[in-house]
Amino acid sequence: MKELAINTADKRGQLLLTENKKIIDEVLWEGQSSHSEVITSEFENLLNKHNIESAEIKNLYCVVGPGSFTGLRVGVSFAKTLAYVNAVPIFPVNSLDLLAMNCTKSDHPIVSLIDAQKNSVFCSTYSWKQDKRVSIISNKVVPIKELHTLINGSIYYCGHGLDKYKNVLDQELLKKLKSQPEWLKMDLKKLFGKDNFCLNKGSLTWNQVQPLYIKASAPEEKLKQNS
Repeated sequence: MKELAINTADKRGQLLLTENKKIIDEVLWEGQSSHSEVITSEFENLLNKHNIESAEIKNLYCVVGPGSFTGLRVGVSFAKTLAYVNAVPIFPVNSLDLLAMNCTKSDHPIVSLIDAQKNSVFCSTYSWKQDKRVSIISNKVVPIKELHTLINGSIYYCGHGLDKYKNVLDQELLKKLKSQPEWLKMDLKKLFGKDNFCLNKGSLTWNQVQPLYIKASAPEEKLKQNS
């Protein structure tokens, strides 16, 4: 059974083609503004390269956020269109969960952080329970000045959420955050490893899938202001 995974939640776009959970091919591109220009052609090239039809893809995995409005709407809309046309399910993937999967060999507590703008971060924390990773805090928007309340002792840190805030964070807090370069980016290949805990929530139909934006669109912001 062939499956397609989609991620446009970050500056790096990614498509992953698998068959029976084994990775067949991967496409990567850089530049958030180019997602809408690239994704359709890259998908068609991927199909042509492996001589398959779109209808042969029976499952879709799509990163639904948190992420930027510009990036997320491209991948989510693309996945929903494919799901509608081919009547296949979508497995929504949370960005913070996907980041946490970079630390599959760690028994340390983990925190995933994505910049939520306005001096705040999207945050999820994870621990281990009976040899399984479980989410303790999920998709919480935390002001930078309050981040220290969530960090108790040494913790492994995934994501780029603190990149622009490091100069304002307490140095003692930064010492508690342990990271490595390979933990900072989302990678769809992690979905098909042993620790794919973020897929346990099951699948949705095309019309049930909703993106989790970092920032609302301009019309949504205006609607909020007028309500």
